[in-house]
Amino acid sequence: MSDDKPKAGVWLGAAASAVAVLAFFGVNSFDQLTATLDPTSAALDSCEEAYRAWQENGMEPGDYRVYSRTILAIADETEDEKLQAILRTEGDAAEEMAAALIRNDASTSDALLRSNDATIARQQYCSELEESN
Repeated sequence: MSDDKPKAGVWLGAAASAVAVLAFFGVNSFDQLTATLDPTSAALDSCEEAYRAWQENGMEPGDYRVYSRTILAIADETEDEKLQAILRTEGDAAEEMAAALIRNDASTSDALLRSNDATIARQQYCSELEESN
């Protein structure tokens, strides 16, 4: 038993040192560490989250608003700058679509086209990431 205590202390010290080194380099979570070590895989995770949100999206103004907030939150979390820009555009377009539905001019507004274009851009970029992985 007495041999276990020094080993535990060594492991605890090593773990604390590793956490301190990671924090020094700005890594504050496991997700950030994963994104740093494998950025493509982390971007694909964001793509998967966005796809799930898209599948759950309804056609009502409130649904588009929730979708917009969800996509913008995913954009804030991703480290991939291109994906981040695409997701922000998609989130903004979904918010525009919600506003157009509320005004009852979704059929005359270009909001639907912008929303569809933004979704297609995300799908294409995520497909490219998947093929490169």
